[in-house]
Amino acid sequence: MHTKRIVSLAAALVLGATTAHAQALATFGSAEIAGYGEGSALLGTSLSTGHQGWGPVGTLIGQTYRYRNGNTHNQAWALSPSIGLQYSMPTGAVQGMVGYSFVSDDNIANTGVVAGSQFGGRNSAFVSAQVNHWGTGEHGVQWIGNYAFENQYYWTRLRLNQRFVTAPNPIYLGIEGVLQGSQKETRTANGALLIPTQTRYQVGPTIEYRFTNDFRVGASAGYRGGNNNYPGTGYGRIEFLALSRW
Repeated sequence: MHTKRIVSLAAALVLGATTAHAQALATFGSAEIAGYGEGSALLGTSLSTGHQGWGPVGTLIGQTYRYRNGNTHNQAWALSPSIGLQYSMPTGAVQGMVGYSFVSDDNIANTGVVAGSQFGGRNSAFVSAQVNHWGTGEHGVQWIGNYAFENQYYWTRLRLNQRFVTAPNPIYLGIEGVLQGSQKETRTANGALLIPTQTRYQVGPTIEYRFTNDFRVGASAGYRGGNNNYPGTGYGRIEFLALSRW
């Protein structure tokens, strides 16, 4: 019930503030697999005013992920609503948000494992920022940064792309880099280090195909490494973005 109240409040705040303007809805999702049996799937939606200048924005993201825990695998999910402000321009947009992530498997935070969630492995308030620049449509720059307070968890991604095939169905090629982990250490009663800070990174090429300007699919693949006691491995991801206004 607490989760439903948070989601309902976020929706009411955004919808109440956008009734006098056109509204814009973005629906997005992705599925990722990696070596050693890890993987994740994400589905989210974002509602904003759809006009230039300042306006409210609300986002709801659901994610499930399978991660290694010693010699076994665990499955967990997270639901993360957030609200904030967005500034839209003809060539891009910036936004800042605050939210709360509800996680089904709170033990992730006690294992020293970077599980792949954007908001960490523990129920926590978080802040998020995003910058998008598309200019004239020839290239694109996107940066997203999240920070969850409870286990000092950060997740950030930078993407750069360039259009290589023009209309009517443009194709963009680019590169992405992801950095995530926890700054929180776990120590024993006598002060000995039990679980150190954890870091994971991903880097690889990207490709995006636009059926229309409002429906896009993409893929990326590359190398995943870090210091969370597992060897590096490859990863692959597919994703989509659907935009609508009314």
